[in-house]
Amino acid sequence: MATAARKDLPNHTAPNWGSRVTEELRVLMGRAGNGRALTASDLITAGIAKQSPGGGLAPGSTESAAEFEKDLTPPPTPTGFKANAAFSNIVVEHAAALYTQGHGHGMTVLYGVLLSEVGPLPTFDKAVELMRFGGTVASYGTNPATKWRLWIKWLTADGVLSTEPAGGINGLAVETGQDVAMLLDLLAGKVGPETLTPDVVAELGKISDLAADISGLQLQLADIQGSEEYDPHREGYPEGALVTWNGRLYRARKDVPAGVTPSNDQYWQYVGDFASLGDAVAAHSIQLQNIELEVDGLGKAASASASSVSEMSARLRDIDDDAHLADVLNQWDAHAQIKEER
Repeated sequence: MATAARKDLPNHTAPNWGSRVTEELRVLMGRAGNGRALTASDLITAGIAKQSPGGGLAPGSTESAAEFEKDLTPPPTPTGFKANAAFSNIVVEHAAALYTQGHGHGMTVLYGVLLSEVGPLPTFDKAVELMRFGGTVASYGTNPATKWRLWIKWLTADGVLSTEPAGGINGLAVETGQDVAMLLDLLAGKVGPETLTPDVVAELGKISDLAADISGLQLQLADIQGSEEYDPHREGYPEGALVTWNGRLYRARKDVPAGVTPSNDQYWQYVGDFASLGDAVAAHSIQLQNIELEVDGLGKAASASASSVSEMSARLRDIDDDAHLADVLNQWDAHAQIKEER
């Protein structure tokens, strides 16, 4: 059988034969047109053919082709499935997918059912696909104050899903947090003293008073913990203001104009060599303790003197002559001098 003549090449006697042959060669080499000719090297690389001992091509090995066959074995059911809800999202996680079926792990598929207030708990056949993700952790966005039942399946690299989902019969239960701003808007103007019992109103009043007391204590503590250094550039100080200046504590007698230093005793009262009001309180506490000790000592001395006077009066009542009286008075003088020296 004769080989049919090629019709894609011009006759060698054609006037444009050279340019047309050049164009065909460019197409075959992939430098023009939409493709190129298939070469022996392409066939060998793809495993379709191999070099034959005679120098030509022979059918290739089936091993290379087998590498591209899909593994339709389903992956196992996911393990370590957990879900934690925030206000407007749900964080989903599971254990590492280390299976080898289907040429290994591809993605994780999340399924869910949004619960209503009524009705039985859902099962997986009612779930819809929510998202797909790689890795072991993902976040799914949702609305606040919503309840979900969730399941997951693993998807292999060859596109095969787990036969059974993780999450159990009724799915993993999660509920997002309440929208506090929305609740406050709903309650605005609807809760007042008239809707509360007298006991609750009384307790709320105590809380308000306690908050005011705490605020006052915080102001006092701020004064006790430290007084500011006098600032000559400040626009004056109000009456009662406490400042430190050259290591001493001063108190404003009245409103002090700007630039009037604590050395001016018409405007400032010297409190003492203290760095703060707290130091002044501590020093005065020690002075009061010393005064109490002195008063206690004076009280004991006065008590002893009173006892001696009572004794002297008793002895004087028993004296019946002047000589004896003079002798007793002399003894009293000597005793008083000894007490004074002590």
